[in-house]
Order: sequence, then structure tokens, then C-alpha cells
Amino acid sequence: MRVADVPLEYFAGQHVIPCEGSVLHEMVTGEPAYIWIDGRRVTIPTPRLPVRELEIRGTRMSAVLIGPPWSLFNEYLRTPTRQTRARIELWLQAAMRKKLQRADSMVFSGVMSYALGTPLVPRGEVWVGTRGLHCQPTEDGICIRWPIASSFPLRCKIRVVPERFGIFLNDEDLVVEKQGDSDGDLVFVVWLGGKPAEKRQLQFALDQIVDLEFPDIPQEIEQMDPQSLANGYAAKSLVGIATWWTWVHARFPGNDEAWARAYDMYTPAIEAMMDGRKTGAKVDLEDFGFGKNLPNLIQLINMALPGVRFMVATRSRTPDFDTDWRQLVRHYWSLRWAPEGVDLEDSEAGNRQEVSA
Repeated sequence: MRVADVPLEYFAGQHVIPCEGSVLHEMVTGEPAYIWIDGRRVTIPTPRLPVRELEIRGTRMSAVLIGPPWSLFNEYLRTPTRQTRARIELWLQAAMRKKLQRADSMVFSGVMSYALGTPLVPRGEVWVGTRGLHCQPTEDGICIRWPIASSFPLRCKIRVVPERFGIFLNDEDLVVEKQGDSDGDLVFVVWLGGKPAEKRQLQFALDQIVDLEFPDIPQEIEQMDPQSLANGYAAKSLVGIATWWTWVHARFPGNDEAWARAYDMYTPAIEAMMDGRKTGAKVDLEDFGFGKNLPNLIQLINMALPGVRFMVATRSRTPDFDTDWRQLVRHYWSLRWAPEGVDLEDSEAGNRQEVSA
């Protein structure tokens, strides 16, 4: 690959004669080229530009109508100033905006519908109801339950069920692996290739689905004592903090494995909070690994973009970074930072009522 260091001369507006060592080096030689901009190596895109016949100094010649980014790179070779670099950056920003405006769909075919758990579906398979579906799923794909609360591998075998609505999963896959249920959870199924998905028939029979040998059903419901009720409420109130922690851990140290580790902490923590809501058992999020080996509070809030940072930004009161960050996050999630900038509880009362988490 050749470095471009030869400025091109313009004729009749933005027309140039390509030559070796210029930003149009590849047009002449077929060899890619690059340019150095403030110590950064930038690869020059393959030129596909219109050719015009011009008379230059009395001679008929083939010239190229040059435009961005080649014209901008050529200008930088001629006058490597901050203003020229700024023009390149503006063009790149406009190009990125145009690309984003076109990014309105996934590159894979898929379907979204509500999850229906049934033991009639084998584990590792997902059966898609095709009524109203105007495409043909293939057998290899992924299944994502929304909202995501587990790092369980999502690869699956796809089958289709004619004339049915919804997406059918094995109960254990749905409840245990994907932390979902059949009360309206959404499921995304994306097919990635393979043979056309095989057809299946769902014929529900009661004895295939449930064990008819029921255990004894209690006749009375035991009322929970006030302290257990308070503990249950405190456990439920930790959901927001656990979600915030999960965002942070998924972004730190910023690699692909961090996401899986964060949700592997989040999954049992959510289960403990939901159980504590019913049983009154206390929940300590640090027992699940949250909050360990993380940087300071300011960096944590920066990493939690856009979720928590947006939440903090919508409160008019400036956060006090001298406060323990766990206490500060609890205050945000409990709405103690009011929009008018008034702490809804005085600090002494807040310390007495602080939830241990």
C-alpha cells in the first residue's frame, strides 16, 4: 500500500489528472493508498469517479471529476492546516449521519411475538406460529427474550407451527434459562441460515402438560409480620440499583465477556429480590458480587450512559460526590432528589431509614 504525498493540480473547476502517489493512486495502479493526517494513518477509499474529456493547454486529455473525500484529502496534501482537517471531520460526520438514517432494519430476517411456555416443545427448540407471517424461517437461529435478564446461550433450532400465533418455548428454557414467563414477555427469533424450518403440530392434552397428582392445597394464608413485609419491600426496591450495577459491570472493563458476567450476577440477584418480596428475607447485593473492583463514582456514572446518566441529568440537584456512591444511587432511585432540588427527607431521617444493600 502506497502513501499518498503528491498534491493534484485542478483544471476547469474540480477536474484533475490522476497520477501515482496522489489520492487517486489506486485509480492509476490498482494499488490501495493511504494518507497521514496529524499522525493518523487514514486509508483512502477506492476511487470510482466520473471521467471527462477536457482540452488542457491545447491537448485533449481524460480528466477525473474529483469530489469528497478524495478532494478533501487532496486539499490536506496541498495545505495541511487545522481548517482543512476540520472540513474533513465535518464531511465524515455528515456521512455517518446519512448512514445512521439508513440503518432502519436488521440485516437478518426475524419475528417478534409473545412467549408461550409448554413442555411439548423440546429443550433447545423454538416453535414459531406462522399465522400472518409472510416469510419462511430457516432452522438455525437465535432466540432473545425481552427484557434480557440472563447470559444463557441463545442459539436454538427453529420449527414452525402453521395457523398459530405466538412463539412457543420449553418451560425450562423460558423460565430458568431466559428468566421469563408467559404473562406477555416478548421474544425475538432471528434465523441465520440452514434448511427451511420443519413444521410441527401443537395438540394440547391436559395430562401431557401437568401432573394431575396435586399436593395438598393450604386452606389458610399466613399473614406476614410487619418486619418481614418491610424487608420484602426493601428487597423489591433494590431492583433499580441492581439494574444500574448491571449496566456498569457490563461496561467495565468493556469487553464481550463483561456482559455475560454482569447478567450472571443479575439473574440470581433478581430471583432473590422477587423471593424476598414474598418471604421477607433480606437481600444484600454485594453477596452477588455487585460493586466489587469498580472505579470511582464519577467514572461509574459516565460509564452508565445513557441510562443512569440521563436519569441523573434530569434531576436539577447537583450530586454530592463526597457521599458514598451506593447511598447516592439509592437516593436517586428512591426519588429523594426531587426536580425542585429539595431533599424529600432530612439527612438524619434518611440515615435512620437507609436500606442495607
